[in-house]
Amino acid sequence: MSAPPFALLVEEHWRDVARLARALAGPVDGDDVAQQAWAQALAAYPPPGGLRDPRAWLLVVTSRCATDVHRARARRPVPVEEVPEATAGGDPADGE
Repeated sequence: MSAPPFALLVEEHWRDVARLARALAGPVDGDDVAQQAWAQALAAYPPPGGLRDPRAWLLVVTSRCATDVHRARARRPVPVEEVPEATAGGDPADGE
């Protein structure tokens, strides 16, 4: 089966991609995930071997983009308050 024009894919499946992106990444990052998914899909379109199920392929691309966002979020440093210096007299682990 030959691949349909990319614009037709967008027209037919943009809602599905947006819904999945928001479901996986949340309302804040969902739009960014959807945009990233469309950009990656366009860059890889049509995939080698053609498309048997364009919607499924787009949703896999979207899912992988959401996974990338979750991984990036996990790597971000989390700010913590300053830890007070230990008092002289012993190791706090010793119970002193």
